[in-house]
Amino acid sequence: MPERIMKQVYGDWAEAAVEGGSFPQPLPVGEAAEGPRGHDRRYLWTDAWGVLNFCTLAHRARERGDEPGFDLAVAAARRLVAAVHACLGSPVGLATMHPLDATAPPSFSGTRFIGLRIGKARAAARSDAGMALDGMYWHYHDKWAFALARLAQVARDADVAQQAVAMVRLVHPYFVARGYDGTPRGLHWKLNTDASPIPGLGRPRPSSDALSGLMVYMAVHSVAARLLGKPAADAMASELADMRVLAAAYWVAAQPGHRLVADGLGYGLQWWEAQWLPMAPDEGSAPYDRLRASLVASTPMCLDVDDGMLLPFRLYGALMGARLATGSDGSAAEASRVG
Repeated sequence: MPERIMKQVYGDWAEAAVEGGSFPQPLPVGEAAEGPRGHDRRYLWTDAWGVLNFCTLAHRARERGDEPGFDLAVAAARRLVAAVHACLGSPVGLATMHPLDATAPPSFSGTRFIGLRIGKARAAARSDAGMALDGMYWHYHDKWAFALARLAQVARDADVAQQAVAMVRLVHPYFVARGYDGTPRGLHWKLNTDASPIPGLGRPRPSSDALSGLMVYMAVHSVAARLLGKPAADAMASELADMRVLAAAYWVAAQPGHRLVADGLGYGLQWWEAQWLPMAPDEGSAPYDRLRASLVASTPMCLDVDDGMLLPFRLYGALMGARLATGSDGSAAEASRVG
């Protein structure tokens, strides 16, 4: 089933090892904007999970001793990463991007621009304060950094690990809002495609974005330390420190309970984050226990298919959360009960 779905979305990755082949096929018209080449439609959210799916297929192939299958799945993930960077790492139409300094090395995407557009079909010189127009979204960038870290881990590829570190370091200063004293105060959840702030979004404050950011930064640092060595990984030490400050501030603001995003997608993503919470800001298991209890209590509402899950990606997020909430043997765990 996973292989069939992935082939429907991306095409047959048997072509992934063929230079100049048709893999990955563009996403459907209407789901993503055309890129600079006019035909390579990519969408950062969809493709981040696509890379993760190919990494999982590679892992499972190696588990069953299928080395050719492992190599093909890794090649597919690499080709998808390259396609995303070529398409979303460059400006298109009215969606301008922030150029790197002429003396700086190319960005993590191999381009001369900062960050990645998310690939929405509608774009303007300045984005909106909602979600209609293209822009740079925090919760897309952190998923892409995580996908790069996962690919680096599976393929044992130091170059991809370096891309993940470079991405964190390059976009971090633009998404983090600071006070007059330089202390991090919050995260911009969205920026213009040129990495400038969008008027009307409100003052950034500690939020669950910082929690997912901390999880992703820790994953990138861990993989980089293993593949590049600790000194190279510690190049992102200040960024990791900023995210610890923001995540800790979020937990304080969220007391005594935990604020949930009451929809299927938020539910799924917060189960995803909860996997690593015992590693998070120096509170032992307390943050994990609080979040897990809140998620369990909200399960009936968040998994109501008639309430806010008409868009497929919200439903898929909810299903991911429900799967993470089951026991290791596949049986229903706390999420099947109320309170």
